[in-house]
Amino acid sequence: MQITFQNIPHQTFYSKKYSSSDGLRLKPQLSCDTVNFTGHWDFLKLSDKTIFQRIKEVTSDRCNYIGEGGQARVYRIPNSNYCVRIERHDSDYKPILDRNITEYDRINHVVAKFGNESSIRRYIEGVPVLTPNTLPHEGQKIAQDIAQMPVKSFKALLQQICYAYDNEMLFDCAWGNVIVNPKENKLTAIDFNKNIFNESLNPLSYTFSALTQKYTTSEQAKTYGNKILNAVLEEFEPAHKPFWNVTYFDFSSLLRNIVHSSDFGKTPQCRFLAKYLETLKDLKVQDIRGIDVTKQLNGMLKMVKSLINQTL
Repeated sequence: MQITFQNIPHQTFYSKKYSSSDGLRLKPQLSCDTVNFTGHWDFLKLSDKTIFQRIKEVTSDRCNYIGEGGQARVYRIPNSNYCVRIERHDSDYKPILDRNITEYDRINHVVAKFGNESSIRRYIEGVPVLTPNTLPHEGQKIAQDIAQMPVKSFKALLQQICYAYDNEMLFDCAWGNVIVNPKENKLTAIDFNKNIFNESLNPLSYTFSALTQKYTTSEQAKTYGNKILNAVLEEFEPAHKPFWNVTYFDFSSLLRNIVHSSDFGKTPQCRFLAKYLETLKDLKVQDIRGIDVTKQLNGMLKMVKSLINQTL
């Protein structure tokens, strides 16, 4: 199941801990004997007239309904890679499609716009980390799927969040705002808002918070922390150019979140890891400035990785 909207991007969105900023509620997919169209085609290559005819058909068939929030409803466009998000106040929108997409739109998976804020978005395969409709056994399965994903999956999510921030957009780190696709080992963020108040980004703790839900076990939470940290440590290798400013990686905030979600805080190595991670930052800054700290940096990396693997 997935979604694609603006503040309700591709799958579900809630505000920072559990409830969606848009009040989105996802419904279980309905099973239907038939669909309106056959064949798999590029929906956007149709004429605007045909596209809006299809949208009318799609939104009138409950089989295509994905979910809704306080501002919009979302429908799957059958036999295509898209879904449509209809703003509630856009019920009388004009059938004119705007294909001029900004970077803000792309980051939110928008491929075309119409009305005031309604849009066609890419349909992302997978399920949200958690929604109000998620059953306990489903939540447990999703938590396990995330724990089994490789480090590169966590790194790709971090890079997506940091890239958006560099484009003045802030990730809403809610459980419904990350789509989990275990078949392809993908974690995709779907809800970004314009950073109009110039808020700072805590990418590590945001990622951890968005993935760690009420069915996540203590051991799984530590596994998430392990993989997030290992994903970032690749950026601290000597002479390596990081994908983001290393001084902005919020190690201390992430470790606090791990402590609150697991028994990690009971380990004596916990405080040492926090200290060594900050030392690692300082060494990497020197490395970036051209100071030869290769030996020290490699030594600290080895120590930090060992502590992470011992405790998480």
